[in-house]
Amino acid sequence: LEQKKPVPPLDVALIAGFCVLALVSLIGLPRALTRIPGGADRFQLLVSSGLIGALVCVVLAIVWPRIAPRVSSVLPSTMPNVSIALCALTGFAVMLVAVNVFRGWPQFPDTFAELFQAKLLSVGRFWIAAPHRQDLLRIGNTVVDQGRWYSQYPIGNPALLAFGIVTKMPWLPGVIVGLLFATGTIAIAYRMGGNALATIAGLLVIASPMVILSSAAVMSNATFAALAACALALMLLRRPTFPQVTLAGGLVGLGACVRPLDALILAAVLGVYVLTRPEAQPDRRVALALLVVGTVLGILPLLAANAETTGSALRFGYTVMWGNGNMPGFGIRGPGIVFGFADAMRNLLFDTGLLNLSLLEWPLPVLVVAAVAVATRARALDARWRLLLGYVLAHVAVYFLYWHHDFFFGPRFLLPVVPVLFVILADALRRVARWRPARMPARVATFCVMLLPVQALTAAALVALPSLSHAGSPSAATSAAIARAAHSADLGDAFVLVNDGWGSRLFGEMWRLGFSASQAEQLYARVDACTLQHALDGASALSRAAAERFVLDATANASPGTPIGKGIEPSLRIPAGALPAPCAAQLAFDEQSYRSPFAPLLWRNDPSGRGTTFMRDPGLVSEVHATQTVYRVEVSSSNNMYVVRFIALDGGAIKEVRFAY
Repeated sequence: LEQKKPVPPLDVALIAGFCVLALVSLIGLPRALTRIPGGADRFQLLVSSGLIGALVCVVLAIVWPRIAPRVSSVLPSTMPNVSIALCALTGFAVMLVAVNVFRGWPQFPDTFAELFQAKLLSVGRFWIAAPHRQDLLRIGNTVVDQGRWYSQYPIGNPALLAFGIVTKMPWLPGVIVGLLFATGTIAIAYRMGGNALATIAGLLVIASPMVILSSAAVMSNATFAALAACALALMLLRRPTFPQVTLAGGLVGLGACVRPLDALILAAVLGVYVLTRPEAQPDRRVALALLVVGTVLGILPLLAANAETTGSALRFGYTVMWGNGNMPGFGIRGPGIVFGFADAMRNLLFDTGLLNLSLLEWPLPVLVVAAVAVATRARALDARWRLLLGYVLAHVAVYFLYWHHDFFFGPRFLLPVVPVLFVILADALRRVARWRPARMPARVATFCVMLLPVQALTAAALVALPSLSHAGSPSAATSAAIARAAHSADLGDAFVLVNDGWGSRLFGEMWRLGFSASQAEQLYARVDACTLQHALDGASALSRAAAERFVLDATANASPGTPIGKGIEPSLRIPAGALPAPCAAQLAFDEQSYRSPFAPLLWRNDPSGRGTTFMRDPGLVSEVHATQTVYRVEVSSSNNMYVVRFIALDGGAIKEVRFAY
């Protein structure tokens, strides 16, 4: 009898690492459910879709023997065309969400700053002069340094967004990301298993609300994932030519223009793959050199943009804004945050647990299904599978050491490995479909085989589709209404004040007094809003150095306070007991005049200062002195109708605009 070859230690480590990742994701599920809004309701919905899927499987187990021959005769000939159609369908789905749900508007804070940079790029500029009143114009994630004002983010995603601004098709960048994401994922699957695997992987892409929403929102994580998938697909060719290796390197370099750390991980994994792959080009050193050359060529726009903004090609906006503590590692990171092993474990539990919920909205945990698919191979892995598994584990390991984690449509820092996860899940589905238990009754076997794909399709129909249609941010929609109304009202060279809450005003005042972004974040986290406002009021007339000393002394013994738990900003922290009159006045002002966040409106301003300029309302702290007309905006909505009123502060005529939504 032929003896089975032992599994190499590297393959054992990769398979074990994937299984550990799946176990961590299961442990993290309760944490994810408690932290995300509506987690309990979401879990109930997934359980309900799982029960419905099980009932559908029972029906299919009964009728399948009659329809199986027809399905088997049609699928093989149509699969290549189905894969192409799925790429087009992904782009179309992204366009529908971008146009009908997001309405071409940014949806989360990173994109607010990226669109500000995109607006600058659309007129041929990398930066503009720092605003005289940072409290009125500056938003988070933008840098003011040496008189220059620009976004902290690398140039890649803003350049893509600028393409949408120039073409006046704001949905187009998202469609490009979606098409590249689907094309790269399907190409990887085709390299790994042919048309059947490619078709299943394409179906998973189109069924993923996390992918469709992230692409439509043009999140940098989705943009990088699309570029990474295409680069991996090129390198997974049996014998990639030298031009293909160079092109893959170019895609990695462009990925660095979007997310430098993610690109560094991908480049390292691809470099090891080129040097160790047994069926690679005859001269591996030449292939590695061409991969490096392509990467360097792709990264040139990033280096040029850094030189223009930060003053050095190798200095990033992140570093200017937050200092050197922004890289992975334990210790003092980012805005003065102490980051240790326990914090890293909490982040990992949350991210992997949430990925089980948000990637496909399955009632079954996707990472567990993927781990079972990997573990049941239990043999020496093909070099290409080593590349894919190694990439996933390397990415997770590096971000395990990264201090900042959040979620938007899912754990966004794990989005770059999603194309590989889809291929692994597609492989699991294909292998289940081929499973034929010898002694199990036919209908029971059919039920078991159908359970996983039917659960996936049921979740897509009952959970994923509704989540796509209700994913738009209400505050971003209100900002869009204000911009549309201002255009219709033809306000000319006027200032429009938008009140976006006391918390935002506090940051604006700290920036105006000269506090760095890191200092402002630390103060806001350490001091309650009332005490901080009182200190800022006292420092408003002082010089920069004196103001900093005054505020730090005035808040030295302050407590963080407790969240207010209601109103416009429920997370705003105030001291316990009766509130001082100035503090109560700030809350009353917000209750009466809060309308929408200011940040989504900044990119609508002309960089040259012409036309209508949107500004943050200074509230009770100060007034705006200008030769132009100054309006405060009011917005209300009812009966599918927006009513936007522009009230002139000088007592002039009120302009009102109504339109349906």
